[in-house]
Amino acid sequence: KKKSLNAKEMEKIYVNTNFAPCPAGFFHPESYRIYEALQCGTIPIVESVYNYFDNTYPNNPFIKIKRWEEAKSIVDERDEQKILSKRKECFKWWNSYLSEHKDFISKKIKN
Repeated sequence: KKKSLNAKEMEKIYVNTNFAPCPAGFFHPESYRIYEALQCGTIPIVESVYNYFDNTYPNNPFIKIKRWEEAKSIVDERDEQKILSKRKECFKWWNSYLSEHKDFISKKIKN
């Protein structure tokens, strides 16, 4: 009996999904789900705990909610064009973040 999906199976699901619920971890607001979603161009929906994501990742395009009940109306209100635009925004932001992070690390290593 198979208990979990492999990386390729998960990637296929994320790529074919518009929104990814990313609940907070048990001890921290962040979880790996956010990065999986962003890497695949999926829009992460995160719990806005203590404005963690705005403080940690300024100008991020995540959809932030205070209660999961809010997510349904947010998702239902978006038409296909808005969804596509938001997916592109998330993907572009993520790739820019990775590039800046890579540059920061490279400079630190060279010094």
